This record gives sequence, C-alpha cells and structure tokens, in this order.
Amino acid sequence: MGAAAPALAAGGIFAPSVAQTLRGGIDVMPGRFTNTRESLKTYIVPDWFADAKFGIWSHWGPQSAVGEGDWYARRMYIEGEPQYEYHVKRFGPQSRVGYKDLIPLFTADRWDPEHLMDLYAKAGAKYFFSMGVHHDNFDMWNSKYQSRWNAVAAGPRKDIVGLWATAARKRGLRFGVSEHLSNSFDWFAPAHLADTKGPYAGIPYDGSDPRFSDLYHDYRAQPAGFATTAREMGRVAPDSWKLTYFWRIKDLIDQHQPDLLYTDGGIPFDEYGLGTVAEIYNAAGVNMRATRPKASISASRDWTARLAFASWTGSAVYRARFRRCLGRRIPASVIGIIKEVRPTRRRRR
Repeated sequence: MGAAAPALAAGGIFAPSVAQTLRGGIDVMPGRFTNTRESLKTYIVPDWFADAKFGIWSHWGPQSAVGEGDWYARRMYIEGEPQYEYHVKRFGPQSRVGYKDLIPLFTADRWDPEHLMDLYAKAGAKYFFSMGVHHDNFDMWNSKYQSRWNAVAAGPRKDIVGLWATAARKRGLRFGVSEHLSNSFDWFAPAHLADTKGPYAGIPYDGSDPRFSDLYHDYRAQPAGFATTAREMGRVAPDSWKLTYFWRIKDLIDQHQPDLLYTDGGIPFDEYGLGTVAEIYNAAGVNMRATRPKASISASRDWTARLAFASWTGSAVYRARFRRCLGRRIPASVIGIIKEVRPTRRRRR
C-alpha cells in the first residue's frame, strides 16, 4: 500500500492521476492543502454550511440487522454484557458463531433510499449523512481496500453510500459521510478473547482466527495481553493500520465526493488523519463530480468540505417536525438527528 493510489473513475467521478506525496509518505490529491494543521487552518467555511442548520444521519450497518445496539459487534464478546447473553441464546456460543456470521443478516431488502430521502427533505433537512464505516470495520461502499467486508461484496450487495448520495443530491441536499474506523483496531479486542467459564471456557472467539484478520484485525505482532488491555475507543495501533485507515478513507472520499466528513473522536493518527482532511479539502476544488452544480463553488472564497462534528440530538422543534413527517412507527433511534456545533466564523477576503 505504500505506492501512490491510482486514479479512480466511477459513477461520473474523475480523480487526477497525479498525487502529491506528503509528510509520512502518503499521497493525496494535488491542491492547496497538505497534511499539516497549519495548512488546514487556512480553509474557509463555505456559506452553505454556515446556513444549513438541520441535517439527518443514517447510523446504519450490519449491526442494525441484529437489533441490539450499534456496539453489538464488540459487546457480544464481553461476558456479562446483555448483548453477550442475547447472542448465546439466539445464535449460540461466540466461539462457534461470530460477528462475521451475522453480516449476511444485513440484506437491506426493504430499504428504499428514494422514499426515505423524500421524507427527509420534507422534514426540512439541508444535508444528509450516510454511515461510511463504523467501528465494526465493515465498509458501506464498494471499498477498494476492504474487498471482502464491504456492502457490495457481502450483506446487502449494494453500494449503500452511493445510493444514499444519489438520492440526496437528486433532491438538492448536501451529502456527508461518517467514519468511525480509526478506533476499530482497539475496539474489536474482545473478539480475540475466550469465555472464562462454562462449557466453552478457553475456546478462542473467531477474532483470533488469522483467516478473518481482515475483519477483526491481526494482533499477532502486538504485545502479549493486548486484547485484554486495549481500550474501546483507543487508537493504539501500528503504523500499518494507520496507513490502511488513510487509504480506506481516501477511497471513500474519492469515490463519493462528500460535502462533509464526520470523524468519530477527532482527527486521528497525526499525518494520516490530517491527510484525509487534505484529501477532502483538495477534492472540493476539483470538478470531480459531473452532477455538482457550478453554483456550489464560490469564486470569492475557497469552497471546501468541512469536518462536521455532530451530536445525536437536535432541538426539540426539529425532533417533533421529523417525527411528524416519518410517522411514529419508525423509532427515533433509526436515524440520528444532527445538531451542528457552531461553525468557525467565515473569513472575508
């Protein structure tokens, strides 16, 4: 993965074949921004972002198919957790049936992004977020660097991010993606353990199987006991994982050209995480998406994407409006309502 990433051409997207090599030896799209904080601080918040006060986030992936929480893939391996007990009763012991075996349950067979986006637009949303990848290491697009565990290769066998993007842009909504990948290396640690009591005590869970290290990560080069000490939202990881993180998020950006990128927990891994920000900022200055309206790019300022930091709850007014449009049969937990942190003041030239 140390070589320059090739140009991508998919769904009307074009990426220039020449890349600039930055600090850490990573390659990003040529442009004004580099993977340093000094460079990234010079961007200017676009007018549309300062004015769009309400957006909707689909926090949706394979864990949703089980229906026991968005951290199911971790907690199902922790003795004493409700998800652990639920898993044993419904599926059997974790040493026999692991998270990988549940991914086929995520079929999205009744998912209708066009209908849902009509509802979101009616609710007043100005932008929409799709899950790009959660801590479970499953990419929701046709991922180039996670070829076995992505939504086109497994589960629904659909480019979930791409279909969400098409539906949103068709209705004039800005499109964002969220990524929670940087924590995955530590977050999945319990999958490398085993029961400490009962009939399956000492039998390793499937996370320890090298055949599935592309999902659960490879701990063989880590210090002894790493799986027992890793913190759930830790970012203790080898440089090889940090580079993988960069290429995966770069691929997400280059394929789907989001207007916003949400990173869970702040910008990770120094130059690698800063490189993903440089990628999205530089991509915003290139006409990579044929469907982007020319009016979206302001000649008087640098039109850039922004890392959007979101919370799970919006104002009471927006929650009520959203529920009226969707109807009471759909629980609020299905879609997160984003409340934007006050953006940086726009700079004037």
